[in-house]
Amino acid sequence: SSNWLNPAAAGWLFVRFSYPSAFAEALETSLLSRLADGTMSPAGVLENARPPVSGGEGLTSLEGIIRTFLNRTIFSLARTELPPGYMDLFSSPYPGIIADRGLLGLLLGTVIIIACRAGRLRIPVVYLLAFGFLVRFAGALPYGGKIGEGDVLFALLSGGTITAAFFLASDPVTGAKSGSGTLLLTLVGGALGWLFRYGGKEPYGVVFAAIFLNCAVPLVRKIESHLFYEKRDAP
Repeated sequence: SSNWLNPAAAGWLFVRFSYPSAFAEALETSLLSRLADGTMSPAGVLENARPPVSGGEGLTSLEGIIRTFLNRTIFSLARTELPPGYMDLFSSPYPGIIADRGLLGLLLGTVIIIACRAGRLRIPVVYLLAFGFLVRFAGALPYGGKIGEGDVLFALLSGGTITAAFFLASDPVTGAKSGSGTLLLTLVGGALGWLFRYGGKEPYGVVFAAIFLNCAVPLVRKIESHLFYEKRDAP
């Protein structure tokens, strides 16, 4: 692709910096904005968030029914339990960008993309593994937690992480041509996404990471051309 920047990321970047006050005001009560000062962990934010998605508590709410089912089946095998609030993230009633509010639709879209083989599956997988590892290892530190206690589930289901992994990182604009170059960019993207979000306190740090990779792709491709193509053509 000849685009120097992913069109969706470019539009988001334009809105973010053209209307900073409006953007900040729109996200004042979002879940991610409550994490910025580091006074409340993701689990604490979800526990204190209002309103609940289905208007009830415990087993009387759709969230409670689904959570109880998962805790008695999948999570019981791992001897853990899914706390309240996480299922709300799939169809979020909270203020935020479409990457968070429409997560369930985005997940269905990724299934279609994978089924049609329209994307390179290894890119989002590597991206999420790198990002998730760093979140698990050091994601709790900004909130007073310990190493190895990061909330991976909240990190994956918020902040545009799914969008960054399956739509931005796997876009040809963001990718290199060689397998090794693609792997390197994907790992760097996952690391930068974690750094911008947890180190820089940027709620949508994964989007900035994708934009940074877009800018770096021409240089990476030039290096690839020199290493893998020009040398092969030389007598």
